[in-house]
Amino acid sequence: MLARLLQGRVPCPAAETLPHTFWVFPILVEDPTDVIAHLRREGFDATQGSSMFVVPPPLDRPHLRALAADEVLSHLVYLPSSAQMPDAAIRRMAEGVL
Repeated sequence: MLARLLQGRVPCPAAETLPHTFWVFPILVEDPTDVIAHLRREGFDATQGSSMFVVPPPLDRPHLRALAADEVLSHLVYLPSSAQMPDAAIRRMAEGVL
């Protein structure tokens, strides 16, 4: 439902992954800090923190830096997602992102 509400307006990496076994829903936004602050004010535990990071290039080969991966991670926000969330809460969260 969340992917459908955000479709075409907010990139949702892994939205098409089946089966859905995650309890967070990743999205890409221009200003993660602003989106997270807004959603937290609305009662949603959105976060940018994760255990993922981009492996730095060897010191002698800085040109191998993964620029695209750095860019994606800098715009990634994790939204809470569970089957127990009421539809109204999912709609409200989607509106908070848009």
